[in-house]
Amino acid sequence: MAIRTALSSSLAWAGLLVAGSLLSCGGKAALVQTSVVQPVTLQITPADASLQAGGRLTLTAQVTGSPMPALVWAVDGTPGGSSTSGTVSGTGATATYTAPMAAGSHAVTATSVADPSRSASATVVVAAPTAVVLTLSPSGTVNLGPGGTQVFTATVTGSSNTSVGWLVDGVSNGSAAVGTLVGTGASATYSAPATAGSHTVTAFAAADTVKSASATVTVTVPAVEIALTPSGSAQVNTSGTLSFTASVAGTSNTAVIWSVDGIQGGSASAGTIAGSGLSVAYNAPASAGTHTVTATSSADTSRTASVSVSVLAPSGVVVTLAVAGPANVVPSGSMLITAGVSGASDASVTWAVDGVPDGNASVGTLFVPATGGTVVYTAPATTGSHRVTATSAAAPTQSASITIPVTATLVQAGSIPIGANVRSSPYNAAGDGVTDDTAAISAAVKAVAGTGKAVYLPAGTYLMDPTSNQNGGIRLGSNMTLLLDPQAILQARPTSTQNYAMVTVSGCSNVNISGGTFKGNNLNNSIPTPTKVEAGDCIHIVQSRNVVVEGSVVQDAFNDGIYVGGNSTNVTVCGITSQFNRRHGMAITYGQGFYLINSTFHGAIGSVETAGGPMVNGIGVDVEANANESVRTVLAANNRFTGNRAAGFAWGILGVANSSTSDVFVIGNTVSGNQSGLNGENTTRSWVLNNTVSTESAFGIYIHDGMNGTLVQGNTVSGTGTGGDGAGIEIYNDTATTVNANTSTGNSKYGLFVYQSTNPILTNNVLTGNGTAGLAIVRSTGVTQSGNTP
Repeated sequence: MAIRTALSSSLAWAGLLVAGSLLSCGGKAALVQTSVVQPVTLQITPADASLQAGGRLTLTAQVTGSPMPALVWAVDGTPGGSSTSGTVSGTGATATYTAPMAAGSHAVTATSVADPSRSASATVVVAAPTAVVLTLSPSGTVNLGPGGTQVFTATVTGSSNTSVGWLVDGVSNGSAAVGTLVGTGASATYSAPATAGSHTVTAFAAADTVKSASATVTVTVPAVEIALTPSGSAQVNTSGTLSFTASVAGTSNTAVIWSVDGIQGGSASAGTIAGSGLSVAYNAPASAGTHTVTATSSADTSRTASVSVSVLAPSGVVVTLAVAGPANVVPSGSMLITAGVSGASDASVTWAVDGVPDGNASVGTLFVPATGGTVVYTAPATTGSHRVTATSAAAPTQSASITIPVTATLVQAGSIPIGANVRSSPYNAAGDGVTDDTAAISAAVKAVAGTGKAVYLPAGTYLMDPTSNQNGGIRLGSNMTLLLDPQAILQARPTSTQNYAMVTVSGCSNVNISGGTFKGNNLNNSIPTPTKVEAGDCIHIVQSRNVVVEGSVVQDAFNDGIYVGGNSTNVTVCGITSQFNRRHGMAITYGQGFYLINSTFHGAIGSVETAGGPMVNGIGVDVEANANESVRTVLAANNRFTGNRAAGFAWGILGVANSSTSDVFVIGNTVSGNQSGLNGENTTRSWVLNNTVSTESAFGIYIHDGMNGTLVQGNTVSGTGTGGDGAGIEIYNDTATTVNANTSTGNSKYGLFVYQSTNPILTNNVLTGNGTAGLAIVRSTGVTQSGNTP
């Protein structure tokens, strides 16, 4: 650079010397034009720099005294540089130097292409590379259970590339056998496998794959633990009831098998188990003795818990409690509890829930009638466990209690092991809505029946032939669950006959049907128009006991969505939707103990039947005993009955020869848009309590023709039309009906109409704003009335 500057100066001085010589020659100065050549310089910025190994530096060339020429960049004399000296890229005023991975000092030079004598250099000192370091958190040993998860975070220093890769036991991102890693970047979530073992989770640096860090994951399968409440020992009177709740830890399969004295489900002599799942009731035998109630883990049958139950013969005053239906209840659901008192002429009791007289919203409420030992327990809105106690009025030291578990569902599907998945081998159902899957599903049912396990239908549409298996479609067995995914549909294929059922439960016990949609063929069939519709059900239950249908949609049946008859007992329907069925949403014709909870019955179409005289059906739920048969104990609580062609909920209808209906409890339902809302006939003892009934076209609450001992209390009725007598509440041709504390307003004619009835009691009803009159009493005798408005 000094040489280049000196050369330019010499040229300038040479010009001045020439001018001086001309002035001194010939004595007279001659005018000579001269030009001064400006100095040309080339510089690089920065002239000196330091870099880490592999680092980059931008260099800029500056020229004075001349336009910027094209340049050639070199490192240690090598154009473009090399891997050992570093590389340089660029042809103009700017170039980028990339340092080598080794320490050293290197000269980066820019040289003019037009005049190679013009150049400039910069000195770059390259420091030794920083070592890549990787750390893993957590490190050491992590303990997890099967399926447990742990987030691992890797930190990389010493490199601008902080990316990492992950291994489990040397397998990239792991596997089902060793556990899997899911995540991007520096964090990944490890999910443990289902089996016990020890596995190594490793993170390695992308910048230097030799650099890694590891942690050990120990997967331990905990021992299955099972416990019973009550524990140890318990007492119950002969023929009494005792509640048990099992809890299972250490496994995701919390199902248990109940037995008494080693007999699954118990026996008449040892006592029987009522219910399924984790909460059951022990029904003591009629004879005194000591018996062992045992819960066995389905996941590990070597793990059990037992309670010794002393069954005592009653002496003195004894109070017993019995639950009708399942031993557990869903939030806001209802159940019937009956107290019995022996050894005293006064059989009355007082009631409490968790020590609160008659309960409250937090623990659940009890409806306690003025007489009788049966109450309605309505659970709180949240899950939990509550204790209902009945205390003898004659002997206040004597009481009986029962624990009521409030569970999210009646059928605790999560605790029921899957015995067969119909889509898996060897069943291989298609679930495509085209292939007939009847045989595949029936084979799975045959394999699982009697095991206490479930046949599972994953999401899909399963076409089936309802006329198969002797017109019974899918015939279930005892001690099993038919479990459908919420997106699973069981679809009846078109038929030319109505003589069928899609799913049949006949002669079975302890059967659950849960989830999915059951879709009949009412909209797609070639069935000749019948004069009487008596077959073509989605679910057909006869001669069976302890059956639960929960969380399902039942629709488009040619006959009834659900039919129950044949002297069945203890049948529960909870949380279902039965809609758009041709005859009824549900029909009950023979048996004892039917519980309809938190369900919707909508849009029963109704069909004209001419056999035996014209009749239009279409009832949300029809409780109607056949000839020579009876229906006893029906609870309909917290349901919705809407938009049905005839009645929302009807019981005791027709009253055919030698048939009877008794003990019907209709509580807390919402009823609207039907012809008749709640329609009772020919029944001994009914409670119609706290229902909301609106916009019925003919009758709101219609209690008529042979009703005896009916209590109508706390209901709200409005908007009844003129299709019948235009009354919100009508009592017609009945005996001993009590109508108390109802609100019946805004109806087309009457708030309360009493016609041709004996000994009705009419008290404290609000009957304002009706078209003709608030209260009308016609041709009735023995009427007691007080406190009605107006």
